[in-house]
Amino acid sequence: MSIRCDVHKWMQGYMVVHTNPYIALTDAQGRLEIEAIPPGKYSYVAWHEQLGEKKGEVEIVAGKPAELKLAFEAPN
Repeated sequence: MSIRCDVHKWMQGYMVVHTNPYIALTDAQGRLEIEAIPPGKYSYVAWHEQLGEKKGEVEIVAGKPAELKLAFEAPN
């Protein structure tokens, strides 16, 4: 959901509402960690307002750490 300010047209925000407990915000370095995800294959979507989406799938294997690296590149 897009949220816009009626007073300051340049101000906006976004909100996602869902029931999935597996969510996190990135830290200052852009990293995040989500613990206790049940094993399985999961689809993901990473979104940036100006740089678009990255979509894919990650597999969680019991007892093994999983790592997913995403990079958005700004156009020249």
